[in-house]
Amino acid sequence: MLQGYELLEDRSAPDGLFDVYQARAPDGALVVLRRLRARGVLVPLHDELALAQQLTHASAAPILDLGRLGGSLYFTQPWFDGAPLRALIDHRPWTVEEAAGVLLPVLGALEDAHQYNLLHQEVAAENVFVSSQGVVLADFGLAGVARLAGQPPRRACVSPEQAQGKQLTRRSDVFQAGLLLFELLTGRLPALGTVSEVAARIALGELDSPREAGVRDDDVVALLEQALAFQPQARFASAGDFARALSALAPEPVDVSVRLSKVLRAAPWPPPSRPDLEAVPDVLPPQASPTPRPGLLRRLFSRR
Repeated sequence: MLQGYELLEDRSAPDGLFDVYQARAPDGALVVLRRLRARGVLVPLHDELALAQQLTHASAAPILDLGRLGGSLYFTQPWFDGAPLRALIDHRPWTVEEAAGVLLPVLGALEDAHQYNLLHQEVAAENVFVSSQGVVLADFGLAGVARLAGQPPRRACVSPEQAQGKQLTRRSDVFQAGLLLFELLTGRLPALGTVSEVAARIALGELDSPREAGVRDDDVVALLEQALAFQPQARFASAGDFARALSALAPEPVDVSVRLSKVLRAAPWPPPSRPDLEAVPDVLPPQASPTPRPGLLRRLFSRR
């Protein structure tokens, strides 16, 4: 028991930025509890998480509790009862309607975050979670803090300006969302290789075209090319603009939660075998009992 939290299972990675636990909150809800290990990024992480606490979009995973303990920082999020999108991608091309069923909620969460000048910086299939009730984008801002702590990128989902070490804007998140859409529609990223090799190609603007990857629809090709433009000013100006363009091509997005039934048992979250995912974070003194936003979030995140 730690400051009112009952720690149930340690899911920490040996080289992760956080200690991570599955825990039971004072109100009885299952949560992911993370405690920061690297002291040098305490202030920027606190600032990022404080911004994330303001998010209200149903597809943005909420920060329930944020505090300090013993000179460190901890925060909690709901324990997700679905599966990461990565577990649902079966390396076959999805239809535009199927892909829109995932990407439109993600873009909605990004648009909400961008209103608070909060960038995600790691929009990838591993950070998107699907349940029978909806799609959620998690871990806002943690990628940026990890880079401040000197950790190399874990995934090949960087924008050109990220790969070049330049200033990031909301259009950097738009580019990453474009990478995710490209992967859903083609079964692969527009560059192949290791994380560093893909990042190097992105930095140079050397991406395979949508047509080379098998996309035949001219409108879909144009959509992907704009989202993945090398120069930020050539991309969609906002996640909302991207969403509106995608909605025009897929006015009836498909609910992809039907794919969950065969993967939930095989892909629990957080997966204990994944060394790059920190499980449930460590606990600190709760300032108040975590209280999820009523209704939808309780349905989205509570584990039955």
